[in-house]
Amino acid sequence: PEVPIRQTGYYFEAAYDVMPLLMGLGEQSLRPFARLEFLDLNAKMRKGLSANPGLETQNIVAGLQYQPVPEVVLKGEFDHKKSEAGGEAAKEIRVGAGFIF
Repeated sequence: PEVPIRQTGYYFEAAYDVMPLLMGLGEQSLRPFARLEFLDLNAKMRKGLSANPGLETQNIVAGLQYQPVPEVVLKGEFDHKKSEAGGEAAKEIRVGAGFIF
């Protein structure tokens, strides 16, 4: 099997709570966010093996996180994924909810 010697990746994320600007201080939180991700699963291959360009990807993610109370979160995000292999970029919309007990 073509197992790489090294894999690399990183991401940068920024978010800001805008709820205090909209309603003042309180328990609620509304955070727009954006994230840039890079992942290269074949950063360094063994001698004689070739890298798969489809395993080098860049993601741009943007979304919104809402907490009506500190224990509950509702989240939606849009993900635009592009690989070095070219072709059509993958686009996803994700929604989720969480509860801390």
